[in-house]
Amino acid sequence: MLTSILNLALLTGAGATDLQSPLLERVESPIQVTNEPTQWSAFSAATVSSDLAAFEDIARRSAERGQHVLVEDVPLGSDLLADLVLHELKSITPDSRFVVAEMAGDGSISEIEIDPPRLVVLAGHVEGHPEWEAMIADGDMGLNGYVNYGDRTFLISSGPADVTQPALSFEVGLM
Repeated sequence: MLTSILNLALLTGAGATDLQSPLLERVESPIQVTNEPTQWSAFSAATVSSDLAAFEDIARRSAERGQHVLVEDVPLGSDLLADLVLHELKSITPDSRFVVAEMAGDGSISEIEIDPPRLVVLAGHVEGHPEWEAMIADGDMGLNGYVNYGDRTFLISSGPADVTQPALSFEVGLM
């Protein structure tokens, strides 16, 4: 049986990642296309929404198992879905401190510790193509990420944190 799988992999050009993907836990994408119109739809851009709790769940599953999670059907633009093999990229630890520094009138500096933002960063690649990188982050400051899909690059972005607008998924170079 193993010989048959390896022969199939050689015939189809599948790599080791392809053989391991069935073993990965599969979850649906925390990013979904919305029906909200965008002025960029003629350029294959799609408005998207994200579910931060689902991002947190994917990060937890990855950390608990110590392996990647297969995130299915991540929208890239308006007409492409990609399965991404992702793991949590820990950016904030329990030891992290967030401090706002203020200068007083006398020139002294006071520090005020603030709560850390909610932030989940997932990194990995497109299933079956370890060289096609992906990184997506969601949190209090918005949704941002990129996916290299062969010779194409897609961005997912909610834009500046202080601007309320729908997030977009789009291919770089078409807009």
